Amino acid sequence: MKSLLKLTNYFLLLVVIIFASCKKEKTLHANVPLYQPASIIDPLRGQEFFFNDLTWEIDADGTGLVIVSTPNQPIYFSPDRSMEVSIKLDTSAIWISVPKASSSNGYEYLYGINLGYLFVYNMPSNNQLAGTKVSIRVKFF
Repeated sequence: MKSLLKLTNYFLLLVVIIFASCKKEKTLHANVPLYQPASIIDPLRGQEFFFNDLTWEIDADGTGLVIVSTPNQPIYFSPDRSMEVSIKLDTSAIWISVPKASSSNGYEYLYGINLGYLFVYNMPSNNQLAGTKVSIRVKFF
């Protein structure tokens, strides 16, 4: 009888240990985000802006480049913004696509951004453009 009581006690102890060790803890899965990231909406995306009646000028920094720039627009013109820039000379009805200045050589016009200004310059520099009018079109992606 004592051995049956011992055996029952061992059995109950074993059951308690098994059930206590099988207790599952709540775990977070790696593929479930802990928070919902806020979606960032760019109000300029898809917008197109025109800067008309701008004048080509010889760069005052002594580089000899003929440039044209938009008014200072720091909210619009950031170097990491995705945009398409085109110009239309006053003697033409055709918009000319202008690549970013980091593009390879071989383009007649290039654009750059500095301190909130978008500027376009002519390569090689054509001084005959100085004083003539141009329009700039900027489309944001």
